Amino acid sequence: MGAEGSKTTQDHPARLVPTTTTVNKAKLQSKWWTLQVSGAAAAPACLEGYGRQDLDRQTRDGGTQFCKTSRYASLFERHCGDNRKEHQRCMRKGKFDPLDMKTWYPTCGESYEFETSCAISLLQEVDARCRPQLDSAAEALSAGQTNPKLAKQMESIGQCMAQLAGDKGVKLQLDAAQAKERYRLSSQLLSR
Repeated sequence: MGAEGSKTTQDHPARLVPTTTTVNKAKLQSKWWTLQVSGAAAAPACLEGYGRQDLDRQTRDGGTQFCKTSRYASLFERHCGDNRKEHQRCMRKGKFDPLDMKTWYPTCGESYEFETSCAISLLQEVDARCRPQLDSAAEALSAGQTNPKLAKQMESIGQCMAQLAGDKGVKLQLDAAQAKERYRLSSQLLSR
């Protein structure tokens, strides 16, 4: 997928799908992720189906209000947004080129590893909770990109992620020690 955020407003991504690297590191069970990584599940379909933050109109007590429909972008922001902001802050402060990892990683690599660790943990939770919807979408995709069931299945993934975002009991299992060790080892490699 290239970059996780395809459209960003300040520190909050408006559209976001997991990167290939994150998906591969997470060791997920659903067949859907293999299709996303291979490109068979087109990025625009993923962004539209579960990668966006929506504003929904809700009417309460005679008044209209708008609220975000939580999909992957807002789910990520809720659980991993602080890690993303810290990494972006470090990058801006050092005025680093994000494509020149050798220059930014020694300074901002630890915050990057924490963001990645959070993203992996979040994907594992999504995979566990939304596997039926993900597998149904994979099955629909195997019948072709034009399969009319595919759009419905993509929407069901987004709905599952919205339900997950609404669950206040979700606690991600971040391995801080492993993130620090990855940073230490990678820093050593880059310094050679």
